[in-house]
Amino acid sequence: MTTVIMAMGCVAQTLGGPVGNRMRILLRIIAAIVGIAVLLTLLMVVQFAFSGGLTALLHSGAFGMTTLAGWLVILTAGPLASAQLWRLRRVGLYLTTFLCAAAWLTT
Repeated sequence: MTTVIMAMGCVAQTLGGPVGNRMRILLRIIAAIVGIAVLLTLLMVVQFAFSGGLTALLHSGAFGMTTLAGWLVILTAGPLASAQLWRLRRVGLYLTTFLCAAAWLTT
Protein backbone atom coordinates (compact mmCIF):
# COMPACT_ATOMS: atom_id res chain seq x y z
CA MET A 1 0.00 0.00 0.00
CA THR A 2 2.80 2.42 0.86
CA THR A 3 4.49 1.69 -2.45
CA VAL A 4 1.34 2.58 -4.36
CA ILE A 5 0.98 5.86 -2.47
CA MET A 6 4.64 6.70 -3.09
CA ALA A 7 4.27 5.90 -6.79
CA MET A 8 1.20 8.14 -7.02
CA GLY A 9 3.13 10.88 -5.25
CA CYS A 10 5.98 10.59 -7.74
CA VAL A 11 3.55 10.86 -10.66
CA ALA A 12 1.84 13.84 -9.06
CA GLN A 13 5.18 15.52 -8.34
CA THR A 14 6.70 15.18 -11.76
CA LEU A 15 3.57 15.45 -13.91
CA GLY A 16 5.79 14.96 -16.89
CA GLY A 17 5.43 12.75 -19.91
CA PRO A 18 2.27 11.11 -21.19
CA VAL A 19 1.17 9.85 -17.77
CA GLY A 20 1.47 13.32 -16.25
CA ASN A 21 -0.50 14.91 -19.06
CA ARG A 22 -3.28 12.37 -18.62
CA MET A 23 -3.26 13.01 -14.88
CA ARG A 24 -3.59 16.77 -15.42
CA ILE A 25 -6.51 16.26 -17.78
CA LEU A 26 -8.20 13.86 -15.34
CA LEU A 27 -7.76 16.24 -12.39
CA ARG A 28 -9.17 19.13 -14.38
CA ILE A 29 -12.18 17.05 -15.44
CA ILE A 30 -12.78 16.19 -11.78
CA ALA A 31 -12.41 19.89 -10.86
CA ALA A 32 -15.02 20.81 -13.47
CA ILE A 33 -17.40 18.14 -12.14
CA VAL A 34 -16.98 19.47 -8.59
CA GLY A 35 -17.63 23.01 -9.83
CA ILE A 36 -20.80 21.91 -11.63
CA ALA A 37 -21.95 20.03 -8.52
CA VAL A 38 -21.46 23.15 -6.39
CA LEU A 39 -23.38 25.28 -8.87
CA LEU A 40 -26.25 22.79 -9.05
CA THR A 41 -26.35 22.53 -5.26
CA LEU A 42 -26.54 26.31 -4.98
CA LEU A 43 -29.39 26.44 -7.48
CA MET A 44 -31.21 23.67 -5.64
CA VAL A 45 -30.82 25.40 -2.26
CA VAL A 46 -32.09 28.70 -3.68
CA GLN A 47 -35.08 26.98 -5.29
CA PHE A 48 -35.74 25.12 -2.04
CA ALA A 49 -35.59 28.38 -0.06
CA PHE A 50 -37.98 30.19 -2.39
CA SER A 51 -40.50 27.38 -2.22
CA GLY A 52 -40.56 27.61 1.59
CA GLY A 53 -38.99 24.22 2.19
CA LEU A 54 -36.21 25.40 4.49
CA THR A 55 -38.49 25.89 7.48
CA ALA A 56 -39.97 22.42 7.01
CA LEU A 57 -36.47 21.01 6.70
CA LEU A 58 -35.36 22.72 9.90
CA HIS A 59 -38.31 21.24 11.78
CA SER A 60 -37.72 17.72 10.48
CA GLY A 61 -35.10 16.96 13.11
CA ALA A 62 -31.71 15.35 12.69
CA PHE A 63 -32.24 14.57 9.02
CA GLY A 64 -32.88 18.22 8.24
CA MET A 65 -29.89 19.41 10.24
CA THR A 66 -27.62 16.88 8.54
CA THR A 67 -28.87 18.00 5.13
CA LEU A 68 -28.27 21.66 5.95
CA ALA A 69 -24.80 20.87 7.29
CA GLY A 70 -23.98 18.97 4.09
CA TRP A 71 -25.15 21.89 1.96
CA LEU A 72 -23.07 24.28 4.04
CA VAL A 73 -19.95 22.14 3.62
CA ILE A 74 -20.49 21.81 -0.13
CA LEU A 75 -21.15 25.52 -0.63
CA THR A 76 -18.14 26.63 1.44
CA ALA A 77 -15.47 24.05 0.60
CA GLY A 78 -16.66 23.17 -2.91
CA PRO A 79 -15.62 26.33 -4.79
CA LEU A 80 -12.23 26.33 -3.10
CA ALA A 81 -11.74 22.63 -3.87
CA SER A 82 -12.69 23.10 -7.50
CA ALA A 83 -10.46 26.13 -8.03
CA GLN A 84 -7.46 24.64 -6.29
CA LEU A 85 -7.80 21.30 -8.05
CA TRP A 86 -8.05 23.12 -11.40
CA ARG A 87 -4.75 24.82 -10.51
CA LEU A 88 -3.34 21.35 -9.68
CA ARG A 89 -2.67 22.27 -6.06
CA ARG A 90 -2.47 19.53 -3.48
CA VAL A 91 -4.99 21.24 -1.17
CA GLY A 92 -7.57 20.97 -3.97
CA LEU A 93 -7.02 17.23 -4.10
CA TYR A 94 -7.45 16.97 -0.33
CA LEU A 95 -10.60 19.10 -0.28
CA THR A 96 -12.14 17.22 -3.19
CA THR A 97 -11.41 13.92 -1.46
CA PHE A 98 -13.00 15.27 1.73
CA LEU A 99 -16.11 16.40 -0.15
CA CYS A 100 -16.48 13.04 -1.89
CA ALA A 101 -16.08 11.20 1.42
CA ALA A 102 -18.60 13.48 3.13
CA ALA A 103 -21.10 12.98 0.32
CA TRP A 104 -20.59 9.23 0.39
CA LEU A 105 -21.02 9.06 4.18
CA THR A 106 -24.21 11.11 4.22
CA THR A 107 -26.01 9.14 1.55
